[in-house]
This record gives sequence, C-alpha cells and structure tokens, in this order.
Amino acid sequence: MATISKRAFCILLSLALLLTFASCKKDKTAEGEVTTAETTGYTVSEKNPQGAEIKEKEITSGDYVYTLYSDGNATVNRYLGDSKVLTVPAEIDLHPVTAVGGNAFSGNTVLEEVTVPAGAELERYAFCAAKALKTVKLEDEFTEIPEGCFADCEALESVALPGTVKKVGDGGFYNCVSMSDIELSQLESIGSYAFAYSGITDAVLSEKLTYLGESAFHGCRYLKSASLPDSLHGIPANLFTSCVLLSDVSFSDELKTIGAYAFYGCYNLPEITIPAGVTVISEYAFGECGKLSEVSIPEGITEIGRAAFYNCTGIGEITLPESLKKIGAYAFAYCTGLSEMKIPDGVEEIESYAFADCTSMEKINIPKSVTVLAEYVFAGCSKVETFELHENIAVVGPCAFYECKGVRELRIPDGVENFGIAAFAGMKSLEKLYYYGDADGIPDYLFDGTENVTVYCKKGSEMAKFVKENDIKYTEE
Repeated sequence: MATISKRAFCILLSLALLLTFASCKKDKTAEGEVTTAETTGYTVSEKNPQGAEIKEKEITSGDYVYTLYSDGNATVNRYLGDSKVLTVPAEIDLHPVTAVGGNAFSGNTVLEEVTVPAGAELERYAFCAAKALKTVKLEDEFTEIPEGCFADCEALESVALPGTVKKVGDGGFYNCVSMSDIELSQLESIGSYAFAYSGITDAVLSEKLTYLGESAFHGCRYLKSASLPDSLHGIPANLFTSCVLLSDVSFSDELKTIGAYAFYGCYNLPEITIPAGVTVISEYAFGECGKLSEVSIPEGITEIGRAAFYNCTGIGEITLPESLKKIGAYAFAYCTGLSEMKIPDGVEEIESYAFADCTSMEKINIPKSVTVLAEYVFAGCSKVETFELHENIAVVGPCAFYECKGVRELRIPDGVENFGIAAFAGMKSLEKLYYYGDADGIPDYLFDGTENVTVYCKKGSEMAKFVKENDIKYTEE
C-alpha cells in the first residue's frame, strides 16, 4: 500500500535551515547594508544605529577593523585577534563603539567568552558560527538579539540576557545545542527559528509576549516543558516540531488556532486538551506523537486536517464532536491502538487514507452525510468485521477496503455508481458481496487477493460481466 514518508518534512526543513543559517548570511544584502563578504566576510551598514552615514568604511586599529561614521561613532566589523576571553571595547581610537557589525565575529574558532558593553548594539549574524564561544555577557541597555546573531554557536552554554532585552529575532539562537538555560520571561517578541535546535530544557514565555514566530522551538530535543501565555491566541506552525522529550505543555483557554506541524514528532507528549475556541486542527498538528493517549476535542471543531493524528499509536479511543464536518487525508492513519471510532452524523467528507492501517480498529461507522469512500480510506483495518454502507454512498474509491481481512460479508448499496481499482482487494475473509446496482466500467483488480468471495449481482449488469470474465464465483439475480 502506498504510504507517506514519516520524516520527509523534517529532513527537507532541516536542509533548508542549514542553508539559511550555516552561511551566516554573508551574501545577503538588506536595505541599508553594503555587502563585502567576498573580500572581508562581514557586512557594513550604510548608516549606524544613530542614523549617521559612513565617513570612512574600513579602518584597522590593533585587533579590530571598524567603520567610522559622520557622527564620530564606530562600528566594529571584524576581530583579528586570538583571545579566548574578550571584552569588546567601548571606544576605538577615541571613537565610541555603538555597534558590533554583521558577521563581525562569525566563524571565529578561538573566542570562548565575550562581554559586550552597554551602548554597542548587535547587528545581524554578529557572532554566527563562532564555534568555540561558550559564554556571552551583555550589559544593560540591550533591547534586541537580532536575526541570526548567535546562530550555530554550538558550544554556547550561557547567555546573560539583561532585563532590557525584549526581542529575539529570527534564528537568534538557532542550533545553539549546548545552551540549556536562558531567561525567556521578559521577551515580548520571539522570531521564527529563534531557538530552533537549541539545547533549552524548558520554555516559560512572558504574558507580555505579542509575537511568536513559526518554528521558534523546532527540533529542541531536550525541551521537556513549555508554558504559553494567555496573550497568545495562536500556536504558530512548526512551533514544537520534533521536540521529542516535550511532555508538559500548557496554553490559554483563549487559544484560537493550532498551526500545521505545531507538535509534530513530540513523541513523549501524553495528553492534549484542545481549547473550545479552536475550530480547525491543522495538518500534521499532532502527527507522530507516539505516546499521546488522551485527546479531548471540543464542540466547535469543524475540521481535522491532513495527518493531524498520523501514527499516534498510543490513542486507544477518541470522541469526535458533533460539529465536525471534515476528516482530512491520513488524519488517523497508522493509529494502531485505536479500537473504535464513532464518526458524527454531520461529517460530510472523509479523505483518502483517513483510517488506513488502524490495525486494532474493531468498530467504525459511516455517517449518511458521506457519499464518497475515498481511496484507501479503511485500508488495513484488519480487525473490523462489519461495515454498514448506507444508500447515499455513490463512490467506492480505489483500495477503499484493501486488506480489511476481518470482513466476511459486505453489502454495497445499489446507488453506487463508481468503483475504484482494487476497492475490495486483499479481503481474504470475504465470502459474500452483494451489489445489485448498475455501475459502469468495473475496474481491474477489484477483488484481487479475495479468493473466497461469491458476488451476488444483478443479471446482465456490468458487475455480472466482470465476475464471469475474471472467473469469480457469482450468483445472478
């Protein structure tokens, strides 16, 4: 049976992230920057934080290369020394240092500890991929950790963020795998991938948080607990993707949205209660949460998205709300612990593979509002013994009942107008199938691997012709 790759998304995303941050953006030119990566490896801002323009672009003084601006202030662009412990100077050649420039220390393999004085702003990727850097001390007055500032600093263990820091930009601490503890409670803005693949173990976010970017904690494999503030009304896409140790998460009852892949691959997450304000469970939101066993879905949910609970093998039972209208493709596929499913009468659409390989499933109903049985929708549900198909069903899709090995008798409504290829293939226990309708064009392999079946059909029908031509036992009536 065709399947989807369980980790394809994560692999592709990881590759994209590596391409994004590993180069420390040396070749990226933003508005207000002059790129000089080809010759120097750093970027020079056309204006400094005070808005002054360049007076002299490149000056070497001792261990530093800096840019002098028209207001007399300097920006450190490159460190040429080999010190393991360093304090960035407050002045160079009597010029106040007001910024540490883009990529100024990127790629440094010696520096282990750095102190940045008050009054010197950090620019994007300032310390990106400084592989030996373990400790960062920022004095008061800093308000922001900019984009990629400490990305890929794999040895970084300790960052003393002053209380004045309110924002961490996109990828600010991306792949800081050794950083297990950092104060987050004062942050009001956390960018996309800000702490992705870092070593943090818990994330308690501020009630003042107003912005949380996608994938902010993606791949934090040591993260065990997270607390999201009441001020957050939406969980961004990929927020905790592949946080395999995450077992305790809390969020507001005021939550309105749960983004795609939000908890994908959180293998140790044991339970989840979805707030009443949420109306859609997005695609892959809880996919691959292997230990998820308790799920509470409130009334008001209208859609369970594609693979929302894909391969959640720990779920034994789940109650779907009466408000539900759509069950997406692969929504419960490979939920091998799921034993029974009561689908509400209002559900209008069940997409392909929705319950594929639910190998412990014993009972499942098909509401009268569903008219199409999509491809592989019940494939591999080997313990189900009875499917009751109502008269509104018009289409039985390809492999819809593939390898439903527990079914001995199946009655197909006369109103079915279309059968997909191999719709009943592999039903090894099927002994009787009743269908007296007039579907045109019976497809190949309809009963492939279903050797013991006798088909009861309408005399002279396309089904009668098909079973005769394929030497399948039949009774015409």
